[in-house]
Amino acid sequence: MNIILLITLVASARYVATEEVVTDTGLDIVDLADRLGFYSYLLAADETNLTDTLRSASNITLFIPTNEAFLSLSQPTRDIWAADIKFYTRLMKYHVIKGAYMAADLLDEHLYDTLDNSLVRIDSYNSSQPTPFTDYANSRIIQSNFRATNGFIHVIKDVVLDIEDRTILDWVAENKNLSLFFNGTTIVPSVQALLNNAMAPFTLFVPTNKAIDSLPKGTWERLMRDPTSMTDVLNGHIVNETFYSNGLVKGDVLQTVNKLAKLTVGLQGDKLFINTAQVIQGNNGALNGVIHIVNQVLLPKISS
Repeated sequence: MNIILLITLVASARYVATEEVVTDTGLDIVDLADRLGFYSYLLAADETNLTDTLRSASNITLFIPTNEAFLSLSQPTRDIWAADIKFYTRLMKYHVIKGAYMAADLLDEHLYDTLDNSLVRIDSYNSSQPTPFTDYANSRIIQSNFRATNGFIHVIKDVVLDIEDRTILDWVAENKNLSLFFNGTTIVPSVQALLNNAMAPFTLFVPTNKAIDSLPKGTWERLMRDPTSMTDVLNGHIVNETFYSNGLVKGDVLQTVNKLAKLTVGLQGDKLFINTAQVIQGNNGALNGVIHIVNQVLLPKISS
């Protein structure tokens, strides 16, 4: 079975929506997934020689994408998988965590060990949401608590396409379009330490070089000579929790690390705004949170 056939299978899962624990059927995770109709992931497991591992592993939790999620993958994604079996294998393992967890036992902002031996974050959104929900690496859990003999299956809406193994600081440093913001962090060791802390969750709204260049002439240059004021500015772009876009609601007010600066969430159609800045590239996952690229600098009050 090749990857192209895997992705083009007809999507027809037999699962039903439930929040109750399914009675133990005596089936391992592979056979249970087969009975529930998740053929696309099972074919991916065959492609990556993962099937026997899933059968023999004890106490695991599989976050399984729907068949429709596999069918919606773009051709470039399929080509990457076909060309890089090692990455494809890692990605399928990344959908499985060590330990058998019911949905209610998954902890918000907690990092879990995957079969890939990397870490993945769980995010729960409750406070301002009409209906609370939980995400696995920014893929919403839409059904949960299917019990197998060796663990649980939870259904997620999308295939997770990236392994989030870089910190926010690493991610920004590797993006040439964000070099001015990164340069700003080099004069504030406390901000670099914050964004490089692999365990603590943050959301960074980072302005592009173009956004920084559009400030009044000399503004950024003056900040580069003033670490105190630069600290205030940089901290005004950082929020002490993980907020992917689907966890943000119009009117939400986010407290930043700079205690003087709060950010207000706005929505215009499908466009997301933070204060007056538009998010132009959102939901860039990192080991310690998420990065949203914005088209304006978020200027707070600056220390004198």
